[in-house]
Amino acid sequence: MIRLSDFPTFRLFDRLSDVGDWAAFAFQSLLATLRCVVKPNWWGRPFFDSLIGGLPLAIVAGLSVGVVVWVHTRGVLARTSPGAVEYLPTFLAAAVLLELAPIAA
Repeated sequence: MIRLSDFPTFRLFDRLSDVGDWAAFAFQSLLATLRCVVKPNWWGRPFFDSLIGGLPLAIVAGLSVGVVVWVHTRGVLARTSPGAVEYLPTFLAAAVLLELAPIAA
């Protein structure tokens, strides 16, 4: 059985249709972006509220994780060598860098 999609002209029309869909999406996105730039309250206020609303939780979580890691690592370093405790901030900075670098990338 011969299908219409077997003919090259219909495949060309499919590609042109895809380009048209992309152009329509790009145009609608541009209009939405311009509306948001003109009225920053649409996106600024919710973004500000969620940022300020989540800040206390982020501070408490960061401090608690930092204290726990500090206490556990300090005990291990103190048993290893009394002079090794001086390197604790360096170890913590390296641990944070190694843990967060893949997330940020």
